[in-house]
Amino acid sequence: MQGKQNKGKNIRPGGKREENDSNRRDRVSEKACTKKAWREDVRKRRSANSLARLQLCQYSWQNKEPRRRANAMLKRFSISLEEKLLDIFDQHIKAQKYNNRSEAIRDLIRKAFVQEEWAQDKQVMGVISLVYDHHQPKLQEKITVVQHAYHQQIVSTTHVHMDHNTCLEVIVVRGKGTKIKELASELSALKGVGDANLAMSSTGKFLH
Repeated sequence: MQGKQNKGKNIRPGGKREENDSNRRDRVSEKACTKKAWREDVRKRRSANSLARLQLCQYSWQNKEPRRRANAMLKRFSISLEEKLLDIFDQHIKAQKYNNRSEAIRDLIRKAFVQEEWAQDKQVMGVISLVYDHHQPKLQEKITVVQHAYHQQIVSTTHVHMDHNTCLEVIVVRGKGTKIKELASELSALKGVGDANLAMSSTGKFLH
């Protein structure tokens, strides 16, 4: 009868019930620690994934936002041209290596604005190039005198010896359009200057 009771209570011979209970508690404690560690690992992974997604979204927004702003600034309009004029314009686009008609039209508009800035005597920039014979008596001295008279309009100069007789003078200028044109005219009128050219440009403040 006693044996049956012991069997029902699952008590092994040798009095190991306390040992079994201790082992069971250790296993339960180990499982609890393992589950807690697993939960902590999952939490960290979710936090890392959330941070990665946030960084990805921020990177994507930063890269897309300038394009969105640029697209928001663009306005579309249509132009009607004669077929022959359009063919000539397309040949111009191909010769100048434009990607499309829109970019070519934008460039033409910018050039028109640059010419308008010069016509309105605004603050502009330009480049004067001179090709002259340096053997011409006192020509170099005269060029220097003229440049000193317009020193407020001259940003920088570059002198190039092209061959034994010929020199190239490149003058970067900035100021009112009328003053720069006067400077270019005076340099061009000097005896010994074979070629003079004024490339008119803009400060860029009114170009987009």
